[in-house]
Amino acid sequence: MSKIKLLCLPYAGGSAQVFLDWKRDLHADIELIPVELPGRGKRFGEPLRSDFNELVEDIYQSIKNEINSGPYFFFGHSMGSLIVFEVMRRLKVENQPMPMCCIFSGKNPPHVSLRNHIHELDDEEFLAKIFGYGGIPAEMLTNKELASIFLPIIRSDFQAIELYEPPAEREQMDCPFIVFYGTEDSYVSTDLVKEWSLYTTGGCEWYAYNGGHFFIQEQREQVIKQLNSILDGIKTRL
Repeated sequence: MSKIKLLCLPYAGGSAQVFLDWKRDLHADIELIPVELPGRGKRFGEPLRSDFNELVEDIYQSIKNEINSGPYFFFGHSMGSLIVFEVMRRLKVENQPMPMCCIFSGKNPPHVSLRNHIHELDDEEFLAKIFGYGGIPAEMLTNKELASIFLPIIRSDFQAIELYEPPAEREQMDCPFIVFYGTEDSYVSTDLVKEWSLYTTGGCEWYAYNGGHFFIQEQREQVIKQLNSILDGIKTRL
């Protein structure tokens, strides 16, 4: 049997390179495909996309070949979850192959808007706000050279997600959903996260992890163990 592709999309300000170290612990029949966003990592020289629709179109175009060459599933964390959701809507419209499963991590469902818009704050205030999310190196607050590289990326990402408009109707996907969330994540509601089920006819499961917004780093071993278990379930349906 061919490998099942795992397409991973990162959080705001992040690079797909954060998923590379998962490879050594994922089952051998999972082909890890970190999906890089424009303006960072191996795509550092490309222009950033601060318009969410343009960002989704970019990712859709970049993965079309991957999803047409065998079974696959998505994993998106935080902003990556929202990108995955909108890419799936595009796949449905274009009658493209849908994933065997879709895993949304660290994100409220699309109709739950962000409480605050911070992308217009000055650099100092903006840094202080995003530092509260965790996952941001402490030297970012003191190293101006590092901040000058990182700030435009994460500001662009926050502009994209803060100005995102969810679909007027809660369109449903014919695809199983799985939702990961941190029990101490102050940016995700343990009640509202259940409403991801409104967007699928394929059933929805939830897995809670100890930790905050970046529980995928704090509970890396448990997260990968669950991904391997999900893969085992998918293989039985192929």
